[in-house]
Amino acid sequence: MLKIITSGAFAAALEKILPLFAQKNNITYELSYGSSFGEANDSIPSRIKKNEHFDIYFLAEGAINRHHEEGILDIKTKHNIVSSEIGVAVKNGSNLYDISSLESFKDTLISSKSIGYAASASGIYLANTVFPKIFNDPDVIFKKSKKILSERVGSVILRGDIEIGFQQYSELLPIKGIKIIGMLPKEIRKPFIFGSAMSNNSTSEPIYTKLIEFIKHNDIQKIITNSGLKVL
Repeated sequence: MLKIITSGAFAAALEKILPLFAQKNNITYELSYGSSFGEANDSIPSRIKKNEHFDIYFLAEGAINRHHEEGILDIKTKHNIVSSEIGVAVKNGSNLYDISSLESFKDTLISSKSIGYAASASGIYLANTVFPKIFNDPDVIFKKSKKILSERVGSVILRGDIEIGFQQYSELLPIKGIKIIGMLPKEIRKPFIFGSAMSNNSTSEPIYTKLIEFIKHNDIQKIITNSGLKVL
């Protein structure tokens, strides 16, 4: 049984890719989920601390590098696969805020009643870099913001618990009932690289090599693109 874990950005694509790969290669696998970063109980760092073992990891590039330094992942097996951008979403039927410029984006956050962001790579970037950079007093934003743990930000928007939310575009896209109103303004837009690597303790390198080659096929690349990601 091949044990695989993925962060949210690549999850929707991987859910379509793995059954095709498994059928072609006559293998069985178990797919688990967790954010690349953060303190959520089911995040990949938390799972590693609990000594959970996986053969293959799909996660943010920075997390791959970190877990290599910790002795968990084999950096020689690292492959950068896709880039992703942060999307901005509201519930269907809500006000469609203007985020086309940095100023209108700032006005939108100031006027919104509640804000949500993921507890992983995108949320860390927003909380640690974007909000402090564009607001003289970022506490105005943090006071009405919520870090979302162990759940898609789109699902929280759909419930009505937050008015506007941020997450990787590919994670917002599958959620029915929300509207993605755009990406971050160009001044603060940042691509996030997601890839894969094997555990140092895994003996599944031959099948992992086949999986990486499989992902490079044109029809598989289309699946990835349709899931809201850019193939590298």
